[in-house]
Amino acid sequence: MIHLFRPDVGIREMVAVARVIASRWIGNGPLTKQFVQAWADHLGVCHEQLVPLATGSDALCLTMELLDIGVGDEVIMPSIHFVGAANAVLRRGATPVFC
Repeated sequence: MIHLFRPDVGIREMVAVARVIASRWIGNGPLTKQFVQAWADHLGVCHEQLVPLATGSDALCLTMELLDIGVGDEVIMPSIHFVGAANAVLRRGATPVFC
């Protein structure tokens, strides 16, 4: 079963979060650089092609900008979703259309 509002966080994730907190870097620190490099290696691209962002909402807003979504555009999205998705659409002046 997929729970809509209960996080599915295991021991591995909790250990990783504890490691970040113990590093005393919450933002763009050494673990972020390691994470980006690991993703770049996995994707087979240069790390400079990746843009680490602080939140999923930041990623959604950047995506709307890169796609040039704006006033007069309609963005179709599921009616059950994270509110940040609709907020990213609204911030660009577009209209979310729920299905």
